[in-house]
Amino acid sequence: MSSEHPAATVLLVDDDEMDRFLVGLAIAAAGYRVLEAPCAATGLDLARRERPDALVVDCVMPVIDGLDACRTARADAALRDVPIVMLTGLEDPHLAERARTAGADRLVLKSTDAAPLLEALSLALRARSLPAALRA
Repeated sequence: MSSEHPAATVLLVDDDEMDRFLVGLAIAAAGYRVLEAPCAATGLDLARRERPDALVVDCVMPVIDGLDACRTARADAALRDVPIVMLTGLEDPHLAERARTAGADRLVLKSTDAAPLLEALSLALRARSLPAALRA
C-alpha cells in the first residue's frame, strides 16, 4: 500500500510500546515518515518542534489522556490545523462525540487490520489540505 501523501510525517503518540511498534510499522509501510512519543506531554513537545503533517493519538494514556492532548493541540496556534486521528481500544458509543468535541478529525478503533486507520489518516490529511471554506 502506498500513501497518497508520501512526504507526510505522522507523529504517533501511544503509551503502549507494542502498540506504538505495530501501529508505527503499519503507518511507515503505507509510505509515511513516522515519529513516536510515549506520552502526550512528550508528543505535544515533539509536535511543536517537528511540525508533523498529522497526529495519531491514543485516547487512553496516563497523566494526560488523548482527549486532553487533542484539546491542547487545538488551543495551540502552531498545532491548531494539524489533523488528529484518535485511536481507542474502547468500544464506547459516546467516545466518537467526545473525540470530535475535543477537536479530533477521526476516531478509529484499534485493530489488527490497519486499513481503517490508514483510511482515516488519508482522509484527515486530505480534508486539512482543502481551503478552510471547503472543509466540512
